[in-house]
Amino acid sequence: MNKKLLFVTILFSFGSLIQAEEFEILSPTQKSIFNTKKKIIEEDKKINEKSWLSNINLNSSIVRDKDEKDTKEFSLSYEQPIFKFGGILNTIDVAKIQEQYDLMDLNITFIEYINTIYTTVVNLKLTDLNIKKQKLSIENKTISLDIIKAEYKAGQTDVTNLNDTIMEKNALEEELAEQLRTKQEYLATLSLYTKLDYKKIDIPNLKLKELDSYLKDSRDIKLAKYNEDISKLNYKIKKSDYLPELSLTSNYGYDFTKSDGENSYNYGVKLSIPISFSSINEIEKYQLDYLLSQREKEQKEIDETVAYNKIIENIRKYNNSTNIASKDIKLYEELLDSVSQEYNAGYKAIEDVEILSNTKKMRELDVEINKLNILTQLIAMYY
Repeated sequence: MNKKLLFVTILFSFGSLIQAEEFEILSPTQKSIFNTKKKIIEEDKKINEKSWLSNINLNSSIVRDKDEKDTKEFSLSYEQPIFKFGGILNTIDVAKIQEQYDLMDLNITFIEYINTIYTTVVNLKLTDLNIKKQKLSIENKTISLDIIKAEYKAGQTDVTNLNDTIMEKNALEEELAEQLRTKQEYLATLSLYTKLDYKKIDIPNLKLKELDSYLKDSRDIKLAKYNEDISKLNYKIKKSDYLPELSLTSNYGYDFTKSDGENSYNYGVKLSIPISFSSINEIEKYQLDYLLSQREKEQKEIDETVAYNKIIENIRKYNNSTNIASKDIKLYEELLDSVSQEYNAGYKAIEDVEILSNTKKMRELDVEINKLNILTQLIAMYY
């Protein structure tokens, strides 16, 4: 492993779901955005962990009275809650879970970028196969057109049949042009996320997941769980806001106007009991937020189950299509062998051999297309 890859691996050893190799696929700008957002999350965590600490208040004043006598004073005061019925510890725990939530949210954004990259790479490969298939269709239609032209000149068919074949060939060529344009669109999309050539991007070997594994790995469900945990702690914190609070207090002052200066200080313990007319409503609101987060997590599990079943059904459809194409390929192999023998014996035209050969190649391309379509579903399952 080179030093650059080792650094990236260490960078993502905590709180990241993006693999080092996948991170390297991203463009330099995307990498910079990710790293900057990750640093912001780390600073937010430090800020949130210290949010329970009170500020030290420093005051300095110079006052002149009506007799033009100056008073210069300096004071320092500090009041720190030390017991709040779990509110302080819960605040620290929220900071930790919030960091995990933010990191997961950040990772989801960039994993979606990886999803887009891999899906676009597959779409480009699909487009390449469809272009090859379209060219074979055009080749077959060109052979058919040449035959119909000869038949028309010999008076064996009418102009309508000839015109229809010409129009069909033109339509196929227009579809080819559309596929080439679509390929350029995919290339433009890919350039937004990576500078690599799509042919040089390797997609991991992805295996079909069971439902339990899919739900366990679901980033959206994990995000919903973090949100539930945060809502639960915020509910506890809000309840502690209306319970008695014990604080340490201290004050220090110095008067510069005295001949030898004069200082004063005091320290002690303060017990506060808040009384609020809206406390019941505010606590109820936070409790409802917590209950809502539970229901949203449950709904996310339902959504992910539906998404999984849809992926499985799509894969089943593509596998069925592959089985049909495989049977067609076997049939075309038999026909091609028979027609080739008849052609060698002088009973069939070379055009018959070419059309069957091209059609067989098209069905072989359909098998490769189905494999890529299945890969697209697996990408959706993992990313």
